[in-house]
Amino acid sequence: EALEHAVELLPDSPGVWFNLGVALNLSGSTDEARHALQHAVTLDPSHAKARAALRALDPTETATSAPAANIFAPTVVPVIPTAPTPMGISGLQSVAGYTPTPPPQPILGPQSSPPASGYNYAPPQAGGVYVPAGPPVRAAYAAPSTGLRIGRGLGWGIVYGQIWTVLNLFWAFVYGQAGHGAAEIVLRIVLFVVLFGFAGAVVGLFAGATNADVKTGSVIGIVVGLLLFVGEFLLGGSKASGLVNVVFWFFTGRVVGASIAARIQRPVNS
Repeated sequence: EALEHAVELLPDSPGVWFNLGVALNLSGSTDEARHALQHAVTLDPSHAKARAALRALDPTETATSAPAANIFAPTVVPVIPTAPTPMGISGLQSVAGYTPTPPPQPILGPQSSPPASGYNYAPPQAGGVYVPAGPPVRAAYAAPSTGLRIGRGLGWGIVYGQIWTVLNLFWAFVYGQAGHGAAEIVLRIVLFVVLFGFAGAVVGLFAGATNADVKTGSVIGIVVGLLLFVGEFLLGGSKASGLVNVVFWFFTGRVVGASIAARIQRPVNS
């Protein structure tokens, strides 16, 4: 049926007619195969495989012979995109002597109730059939609303703000400033989680309210990161490590801000 439809779309392609002849021969429809192969030779007298296959079907055929190996192997035919047309077999009716098969009929009858799950309904007319449904077509996507962006910014800001928590805890342990007792360490962890979760939420709030893209979100994150550096410095940070800390807060702020902005800009299914 697919090849019968193909010759409608590409009626002047000898390769399609040859493939149809091969399929008909394999299905036992020798006469129909002969007519399809003859039509392929008519379109292209130099089609050696079609002439050889025709000769194999009818030894009395005077077509030029070709090597016997793979004479019924299908020919690869380029598919030319075209507008869909109703399934039918009118393209074969021009071939003298070819008896087409009846058109497909509806297999479930008129639609009196919703069709079975997984099937697309086609009206019960000549050529109409029920076919398995393809993958679902996803709805169009749209930009998130301001409220959704702010909500995403606050939530993801708290999450991505913990990047600062992890890195600061790492340096605190490296420099022996995390505390010595378990209670002191736990207190510092809780303090960092709250502090940097709040800082990340501030980044997300501004990014969501201003509809910031990734680049703008990076700038917002850098600004908040440098403000955290200023707070650290005022609380007694080492002047000797000031430049290192500036670089640290600059780049971590950039990562946090860009990550939050990427999350808030995700399109929504409309």
